Amino acid sequence: MTIAIPFEYKAKLRRELSDRNYTPDKMFADDRSREFPRFEKAKGSLQSISEIVDSNINRKGLYSKYGAHIALNGLFTVGEITEYARRFAYSRAEDRVWLWFARDRVNALQHRNNLVLTADIMKKSFPSLDLLADESFLYHDGYVPISNYYSNPNNIRSGQKIPVSKKARYIKMSVTMTSSRITIKTNLFNDAKLFFSSDQIKALYSDEFVVHQGRADLDIRVPLELSKGNFLIVLTYPSTQTRAFLAKSGIQYENIDSPAFKRTGLFSPTAEWHFSYAVLAGEFQVGAESIT
Repeated sequence: MTIAIPFEYKAKLRRELSDRNYTPDKMFADDRSREFPRFEKAKGSLQSISEIVDSNINRKGLYSKYGAHIALNGLFTVGEITEYARRFAYSRAEDRVWLWFARDRVNALQHRNNLVLTADIMKKSFPSLDLLADESFLYHDGYVPISNYYSNPNNIRSGQKIPVSKKARYIKMSVTMTSSRITIKTNLFNDAKLFFSSDQIKALYSDEFVVHQGRADLDIRVPLELSKGNFLIVLTYPSTQTRAFLAKSGIQYENIDSPAFKRTGLFSPTAEWHFSYAVLAGEFQVGAESIT
């Protein structure tokens, strides 16, 4: 069996192996040819090689926001990328900065696919909005093109393999919204990554958002002419989730359950919650979750 380790994490892995006295001489004593070759790092600083593929600025509302997709155009460790994200965010005037890093320009243009790291940096606290200054870094497996899954479906072991626990947490979800924000209340564990989908409502900076202390918020834009509509909230498959969340939910979501979960098929397990809304007397009314 061969396990592919993304370049970004190799420095950390080497340190951890060395701390445990796992050296190449010990691991490959009989056949050093099995040791994988080293990749060359980029010949230049991350700042000089990377490029902003697209960006968005919004200074309306109670706090200003900036988002950008960045192509690294070279190999850097996750520590280098994280530190660059911090410097980049604090060099900007906006209060909140989202950054999505991909290996190269082609992958960066795909936005959600093939990302290496996502940074969400809130530089100031806004108690009236229940927002505190914070830094969040989500690590992805951008070295595996998502097209591989579609091109070679027969090579993917799909469907639930681990039985759902009899003590699995029953997941609930409720949603409130305004013309500029959707707020989710849920008993999903912290750090669960959710995906927002709608043909009518536009997510301003990212259609991905993260649960924290039973809540997740998403900035949106609803066209003025809309009086009703639908949207979808998805708990994406485990390979896209954080380690912290999987430690509690289980690597195949065996510790969480509800009728929303889909545990068969190529991309599974996942969960989908469908919501409808209507504007009545200028107020947004969101119906209870429905399962299809």
